[in-house]
Amino acid sequence: MPLGFPKPSWGKWEARAMAVDDVHRIPSESAGYCYSSRIIYVDREHWNGDWVDLYDSNKKLWKSISYYNDAGDVPGLGSAWDGVASTAMDFQNSHETVWCGFGNPWKRKPYLDSNAPKEYLDGVKYGSPGGLMMIMR
Repeated sequence: MPLGFPKPSWGKWEARAMAVDDVHRIPSESAGYCYSSRIIYVDREHWNGDWVDLYDSNKKLWKSISYYNDAGDVPGLGSAWDGVASTAMDFQNSHETVWCGFGNPWKRKPYLDSNAPKEYLDGVKYGSPGGLMMIMR
């Protein structure tokens, strides 16, 4: 299966200091749960997960999810993380999902917080099931 890793030409890349955390259920709560372990690689400056490895109930690597991140301007805060793209690789079923968020393919930054146009600041319309049902019509 070909894997979709980003190309150097897509942007400026840098190595980041990471913390590695193994998240798993306590033994009394683990029976029947699909994942035995979730290894999260966390950026030590921004404290967001950049990569996650998921292991099945037999402790065999099942999926890896990568989050390719970028920084954007948040009013009153300065530069902060925003998502750009991600890949989810399912090694057991030979499947990969690649999705692209804010930055590509249009090469523009996302609107964060009050930088968003006023029409998108309607929390009921864009943040409730009823509002989303109206949009999906």
